[in-house]
Amino acid sequence: MPSQKDPSSASDNSAQDLSTQNALESAGIDSAAINYPHNPDFENGRWFPTWRPYKGDLDRDPVGINDYLPPSKSVLLGIQHTFAMFGATVLAPLLMGFDPNLAILMSGICTVMFFMITGGRMPSYLIKLCFIGPVIAVTAYAGAGFNDNLNVALGGIMACGIIYALIGLLVMKTGTGWIERLMPPIVTGAIVMIIGLNLAPVTIQACLPISLMLGWLP
Repeated sequence: MPSQKDPSSASDNSAQDLSTQNALESAGIDSAAINYPHNPDFENGRWFPTWRPYKGDLDRDPVGINDYLPPSKSVLLGIQHTFAMFGATVLAPLLMGFDPNLAILMSGICTVMFFMITGGRMPSYLIKLCFIGPVIAVTAYAGAGFNDNLNVALGGIMACGIIYALIGLLVMKTGTGWIERLMPPIVTGAIVMIIGLNLAPVTIQACLPISLMLGWLP
């Protein structure tokens, strides 16, 4: 005979779920945002998910984190991403007096580390441009050559990294619902677009002499 469930235990579980949902809503956290649907590709018992070829329409269907595109589209999107990251990886170090070659090297190393640590479950990471103003102000950088006073700003940069890590642990604990309410995609997308459009002319002006000197442009 099939075993019968205890109605008292079922009511206790439902009451506990209701109290948990109320607590999350009172804290401003969307309980639905932390209940992820079951995906066997991410629960295969391995660190990395199961990779699958993308079979949708790029104009209509989103690309999954574990989907990989055909080689032709991957090359085009890779070139697009190169242009997107060029401003932050090359222009930002130049504005702060860092060595751009070292910045590109560390960005590549950190990209591989990020991919390995997250198990391929996060598509990318972002580089913050908010350090430019404080670093220039603290170090009194004139905007040309190597910044000899970078040691004054390195402690603050490390402290910001620790704060970012703590915020990451908070998000892992509470979910992303409160972030999506505070900064919906329409806000974050517009901010990124405005930053890119404003920095694009500066990037071209800073890198055009180097490109002409090396013969990259006719």
